[in-house]
Amino acid sequence: MKRESSRSSEKRKTEFEDDGRTLYDMSGLDDMHRTGPRRENKEGIKVTRAERRALIRAAFRHYAPIFFGVLVCFTLAALLIYFWLR
Repeated sequence: MKRESSRSSEKRKTEFEDDGRTLYDMSGLDDMHRTGPRRENKEGIKVTRAERRALIRAAFRHYAPIFFGVLVCFTLAALLIYFWLR
């Protein structure tokens, strides 16, 4: 007697075919983070080369202590793990 497995008795799955229907409207998700009315800014900010360098330098000065603080914390955590698992 030939024994049939449970898989052969189940129907074979058909290949998925996308018919284009959606369950939820996702059209408004791109501006969910905005709280006010959407404004188009087509002009941009016009700055000179010296001003641009000053802005970049100011950003680096602002974020450098935060970056080095995170770097020190990761280093301390790595050292703690190293010495603990040694």
